[in-house]
Amino acid sequence: MNFLSFAYLNADLQLTNCDAPLALNDCMNAVCRLRIVLVVPLFFLILPVIGQVLVPDRYIRRPSPVKTLTKRDGLSHSYVQSIWQDRYGFMWFGTNHGLNRYDGYQFKVYQHDPQDQVRSLSNGGVRALHEGQDSVLWVGTFGGGIGKYDRNTETFTTYTLPRFRDDKSVSSNNSVQVLAGGSGNTLWVGTWGGLFHFDPKGPRFTLYEPLVGGKKVLKRGIILSIFSSNPDELWVGTLEGLHHFNLRTGVNAQFVHHPADPASLSGNWVSQILKDRAGGIWVVTDQGLDYLDDSKGNFVHISPNPVDKGASNQKVISVCEDHAGTIWAETPAGLCRVDTPNRKLIMVQPVDPQYNPKNALSLKHPLCIDRSGVLWSNLPLRTVKLFNTQREKFVHYQPHFNQPATNWNEKQEQLKNGAVNDLYEDKKGLLWLAAAYGIARFNPSDNTLKVFPGYTGFFYEDHKGKLLLVNRTNDLKMIDTDQGRIIPYPDYPRDTTGVENYPVRTVCEDATGNLWMGIYGDGLIGLKGEQVIHYRQTANPAGLRSNFIEAAIRDRRGQLWLAYGDAGLSSFDPQTGKFRHYPYDTGNATDKLNDQDLTSLYEDAAGILWIGTSTGGLNRLDPATGHFTAYTTKNGLPSNYVLGITGDRNNQLWISTSQGIGCFNPATGACRNYGSAEGIPTEEFYLRVTPRKGRSGHLYLGSTDGFTAFHPDSLPDNTYVPPVHITGFRLFDKPQPFNHAGITLAHHENHFGFDFVALNYINSEKNQYAYKLD
Repeated sequence: MNFLSFAYLNADLQLTNCDAPLALNDCMNAVCRLRIVLVVPLFFLILPVIGQVLVPDRYIRRPSPVKTLTKRDGLSHSYVQSIWQDRYGFMWFGTNHGLNRYDGYQFKVYQHDPQDQVRSLSNGGVRALHEGQDSVLWVGTFGGGIGKYDRNTETFTTYTLPRFRDDKSVSSNNSVQVLAGGSGNTLWVGTWGGLFHFDPKGPRFTLYEPLVGGKKVLKRGIILSIFSSNPDELWVGTLEGLHHFNLRTGVNAQFVHHPADPASLSGNWVSQILKDRAGGIWVVTDQGLDYLDDSKGNFVHISPNPVDKGASNQKVISVCEDHAGTIWAETPAGLCRVDTPNRKLIMVQPVDPQYNPKNALSLKHPLCIDRSGVLWSNLPLRTVKLFNTQREKFVHYQPHFNQPATNWNEKQEQLKNGAVNDLYEDKKGLLWLAAAYGIARFNPSDNTLKVFPGYTGFFYEDHKGKLLLVNRTNDLKMIDTDQGRIIPYPDYPRDTTGVENYPVRTVCEDATGNLWMGIYGDGLIGLKGEQVIHYRQTANPAGLRSNFIEAAIRDRRGQLWLAYGDAGLSSFDPQTGKFRHYPYDTGNATDKLNDQDLTSLYEDAAGILWIGTSTGGLNRLDPATGHFTAYTTKNGLPSNYVLGITGDRNNQLWISTSQGIGCFNPATGACRNYGSAEGIPTEEFYLRVTPRKGRSGHLYLGSTDGFTAFHPDSLPDNTYVPPVHITGFRLFDKPQPFNHAGITLAHHENHFGFDFVALNYINSEKNQYAYKLD
């Protein structure tokens, strides 16, 4: 919740003609000409997408919820039976003990008040919610009929359903199970005692008992689900199957399960009906999820994916459709995506292994997609979970480095942990992983892992296309990617006396193909055939500035660049052996490198050099002019600790940092950041890791917990702009009754404030506001 406070002398303030809740940019009209304009810059909810290179299975860590809400956050009861987003953007939750409104910061709870039975909820158990075409919010209760919510006064008007003449007990009609919109602003009300049509203008309830084959199919039955897509069509689910009614022609149909017919409905307990944007009908029964093929009049049964753990528990509880047309399904085992062409459920987010799903099918588990694409779920019980449905496509792999696997070919040897510090994609599409205690070759097509224990280091591809494995103690190896083996590097000099005890941090080639190794603690080593050239730190201004070299690259002119871990930047001419050092200033000086502790180097397509630092963010150097420009968190970077830099096919820079990754546009200086909320499964990247670009255009990034893969071209921004609303009013810092119809203040009531929210639910704390007074 956000708050604005104002002091204004000798003024009468009047807010009028405001729809409720107040939209700030529409409803602020003050006699004293106080105008408040809150601007919420576009919150970029990234929708990452990855291609078909990687496929999910047991090596993938599933994306976790981006937010979890419980009673500790203000939810009135842990069992949520209905979820709805209203036209203003607020989220509503019907629970066993009250109605909850959520604005991204806090809950507002509406309960049954025995002292005010006229204006409060008629019953605390809320089972169903529906917002009509006129924006009226209707609340279906357990035993209390339906309530109409008045947004201006925040009170309820109760409508009790009629009791049957022969009903000698408390009428089950008022136990509302489901609500759906009818023609105009009418309602369909499904109860434990039948289906009713409600016209608020009457107000009048009409019992609906249509005929199928001369029989009243809904007679006093328990209505579990309703779907009405147009004034003439009505779908109803009961304990006795699925019913379709044409309200204009009176042609009705009933679908039930026939054990001898595999194309019939999978079960007779129909708990939900969904019509997708293409017009297809999805039916949730007690036996699973069905799709009605109208062209054949048959039902297609959606099966669990047999490779998913917990597939036996994948009896669908509820479904919803996102903005891209993907169907999402909730099962006792967790959240699944429906692979429609293959008629399979793909597990996306398993529930906690400690969750007991025995009673899950007998309970209501609503699933809701809001306007920003966030999915809301209440499985498992006692929580409300928020998922970014696109986060699944930002794939994070956790090869089983810490446990034996039957497909390992090296005597069941195992790596000691899952940290991946470097990756390489070979011409076959196989991924070579450099982990903390070994090298592994990973095949994404079948998810097999071959481990080469005892090796450490990083990868380098030379100008001949050979893949080198640079051991941390400068013992070069070559990887035969065709044969899948590690062999000695044939061009490595036999005599490297005096340098073997220092770690190699970086490798590059000069224009003639000679290798140069940056040694962290022992300077620069060049390998010219059998000759070893060694440069160490010297007091000579034209010599090596520091022995601690973090990164080295060769630019398009053949010049080498060296980034020191403690002494800034130097260029090096391998032909002359001369160094040129560039000034740095850790203060506020401009046109200089702003940090001396460097981490990474990258040359872009325009010949510009980009330098990553440990405290100064990203530095740009134009070698032609020697001009430096610094970009830090003040310019939008996720962190000033830049670990690695690479470029994509669109000349965008991708930087890994201590706080996630950023996509930096060199032309504009803008940076789009990706963290856990946007889909990055981990923000804890391995020290000094550079994003690796694969032949397919995918980027791979090692971390302390496996590696992440994504495709830069498939990360569009979500253009959803969250609405901003006033939710409260304060006078002299004390909350006041807030009548949305208008506020009038006397001249001495000159200190007032407003509570307001931007209804974006993923990263509410990242919303930025601006206001203007005139």
